[in-house]
Amino acid sequence: MRNWHSLILNSQNIGRGGTALGEARMILAKPENIEAFTAEGWWGTSTIDDMFRARVSELGDTEAVIDPINRDAIFGGEPRRLSWNALADEVARMAGVLYGLGLRKDDAVLMQLPNSVEQYVAYLGCARLGIIVSPVPAQYREHEIRFVLSQAQAKAAICTARIGKFAHAQMMLGLQAQSDELRHVLCFGEAVPDGAIALDQAMAECADADVAAAESYAQGAGITANDIFSLTWTSGTESNPKGVPRSANDWLIAGQSVVEAPGLKAGQRSLNPFPMVNHAELPVLSVPGCKRASPSCSTTLSTSRCSWSRSAPKSSSTQSRRRPFSTCCCSSHNCSKASGLTSCATSARVRRRCRSG
Repeated sequence: MRNWHSLILNSQNIGRGGTALGEARMILAKPENIEAFTAEGWWGTSTIDDMFRARVSELGDTEAVIDPINRDAIFGGEPRRLSWNALADEVARMAGVLYGLGLRKDDAVLMQLPNSVEQYVAYLGCARLGIIVSPVPAQYREHEIRFVLSQAQAKAAICTARIGKFAHAQMMLGLQAQSDELRHVLCFGEAVPDGAIALDQAMAECADADVAAAESYAQGAGITANDIFSLTWTSGTESNPKGVPRSANDWLIAGQSVVEAPGLKAGQRSLNPFPMVNHAELPVLSVPGCKRASPSCSTTLSTSRCSWSRSAPKSSSTQSRRRPFSTCCCSSHNCSKASGLTSCATSARVRRRCRSG
């Protein structure tokens, strides 16, 4: 039996002992671990962008990502549904915009977005160029984000004008004025404030030459599956949050367990009620061939039948009463509260496998 748990604990924490991201190497796994894990078949050489391109080639016009149906209330606009080809086009344009702004491999970008189609576009556009994404929860405000910016040394922030009623882009502009590192505030959606880059417009106007330049750079940048892809953050309940760097291989191995535990099949839908900013939900980014509904609430179940979800017991139980899942993976160890769900057996099976190796 493979020991999945041991594969996830390779990287050093950022923010502990005064270490900032710019002072750390961008491949943090030990060479002997890379060699051993690759020899075992646990790790590979495919980056997240490699896998995304393969899925686009394979699935083409098949539906890939779905917005929450209450998108307008969250940050504005009508809900969107993108095929793999349409998603690929937006990812290429996103990469073109980022490249045109001077962002390159190993630069860090802070991201504060609600679960949405744009979140996938941002993650995958950054992955293509080897840019490190540092996602933060929507609840973070100036105090938390100022600390993250100082540790990640982010050169850009990607956000929406608002989430709910709070003006996130205006907050980012205020933080930019206090930062020597933060060069750009990029904003999806409506009512983009002065001083921020309107991402929807920038992507629509991104010239083919800019897309081609980004593609040429990506092909020659030497991005590997062991380069750091993300810098996520602990909850910070006892002190400042700690940054946890993860490579593509770290996330891809987690994605395999997400597929295997519930027996997920190509074409099934995954409901993502968790914010895609941490270790609980980010592995779904690397699940191949699975349609993804990305709601902030369970109302998406009324229009998109989902085969699999991953959420807290109370939320999962509520969702299952609205529209039954074939499998629901609960993130909490106290799965008995999610009565009637197969999450209990699934989560216990994963934990037994991790403990037994």
